[in-house]
Amino acid sequence: MKSFFWDSNLFIYLIEQHPIYCSQVTQLRQYNKVHGDSLSTSVLTYGEVLVYPLKTQNQPLIQAYQQIFLHSDLHLIPFTPTVAEHFAGIRARSHLKPPDAFQLACAATQGVDYFVTNDQALTHQFISGIGCIISLSDLLRELDIEITD
Repeated sequence: MKSFFWDSNLFIYLIEQHPIYCSQVTQLRQYNKVHGDSLSTSVLTYGEVLVYPLKTQNQPLIQAYQQIFLHSDLHLIPFTPTVAEHFAGIRARSHLKPPDAFQLACAATQGVDYFVTNDQALTHQFISGIGCIISLSDLLRELDIEITD
C-alpha cells in the first residue's frame, strides 16, 4: 500500500475528460484502488479546479468536482501551521510559485510516497517528506501500468 498526492491537473484531466490524459488518470486510480493505496490532495486543489466551472457557471461540472472532493475517499489536506512552516521552508529554498510550494508542503506533511503532476517544473524538485515527485506518464511506466483506451 502506497500513498499518492495528486496535483490539480490530474483532477481536471479526469473530471473534464481530457482526450489524452483522462484514460491515464483513470488507469492510475483503478491501480490505486486495487492496491489499497491512499489518495490525497490539498484544499487548494479543490479551489483551483472550481475556478473555471464557477466562472462559466457550469453547474454539472461544479457538482462533479464536489462529488469527488467532498463525497469520496479522497483525503483533503488543510492549511495548518505545520503546512505553513513547510511552505515557508520550500519558498525560502526555491523559486517555486506559492501555489506550487503550498501543494508540495501539503504532500510533505503527509509523507506521501508519490506526488503526481504533469508540471515539469515540479518533477525536478527534491522535497524532504515526499518519496518521489513524478509525472503521470513516468509513474505509469514505473508502476508498469498499461494504458488502454
